[in-house]
Amino acid sequence: MQPDPYTQLRVGDIMIFVTRSMQVNPPDMVSFWQAMARNSTAIGYGNVVALSDGAYLLGDPTLGSQVFIRDCYPELLDACMKLTRDEAECPRLVIFGNSGIGKTFFGLVLLLHLTRAHATVVYGCGESGQRFLFSPGLVVQGSDQDFLGVLDESTTSKLLPMQDGFIVSAKALTLMPMWSKDETMKCHALMYSGKVSAEKEEDCYRRWGGNARYVLHNATSTSHQVQLQIALVSVNLNSLVTACRRLNADDYHALHNLLHYRVTKCFQKECLGFASRYVQEEVYKRLYKQNKDKLLEFLAVVDDFGPDDVLRGLLRGTAVPS
Repeated sequence: MQPDPYTQLRVGDIMIFVTRSMQVNPPDMVSFWQAMARNSTAIGYGNVVALSDGAYLLGDPTLGSQVFIRDCYPELLDACMKLTRDEAECPRLVIFGNSGIGKTFFGLVLLLHLTRAHATVVYGCGESGQRFLFSPGLVVQGSDQDFLGVLDESTTSKLLPMQDGFIVSAKALTLMPMWSKDETMKCHALMYSGKVSAEKEEDCYRRWGGNARYVLHNATSTSHQVQLQIALVSVNLNSLVTACRRLNADDYHALHNLLHYRVTKCFQKECLGFASRYVQEEVYKRLYKQNKDKLLEFLAVVDDFGPDDVLRGLLRGTAVPS
């Protein structure tokens, strides 16, 4: 529904004006929100949150209608709730990590948790710039400027993309780990066994490591699988060293396929590592072939605990090509 401009809506204790860019109670989003509210699946490892009545996640068929609960989700959810409980101490929390490991789906798990608490939530989609206001009995779709008054309310929960200005100044950073082999096998059995063979899943994990986007969701997509070879062909020692220092920078997004964050039990960065043994060996072969002397000179440097020492350790543990 698209009411006349200047109509007002009540959201909690405040009134907001309806703008021309807003849609009030769009059917696909209402179906999603109602299906979330009816869902009673426990947020426990190995469970699958499945929406009923033909509803899709965020009203988007490309996202499907199911969320696999990763091993880290329950503990990460508890950590998020604990960190954000005191608005004065931790008003902004950022969850980051490699691409393709389930950060968007964890956001939906957070949304499910908040739905069950009857909270008012503003949810943001990074690529489209759209914002969705979810409140008991009300769903509004709008732009990043439409809900500023609601966002100012301390009772509003905000699930927004990291690039938003007030998110970048986060007080706490939480890192999501890569998928374990057990996770990919369990998710495959529950959601992908009819789409991806066990042998294909095994081979993708051998090459990609714990990146579910390529191991499961796009395991049979040639255009996605070739991205690993594209990243390997483009790698050189300089880009690898720089990426290890600032992997989150947009300039090094492609190297997310080669380098994975290693995460502590407290969801903090431990170090970076190669995505898999396969990637490690392929990178070494290419660096050796490009400039053997430069590679060996880099490896010969003794710099314990320096910014490049983890990379040196990984490369030193790789067999020299014959």
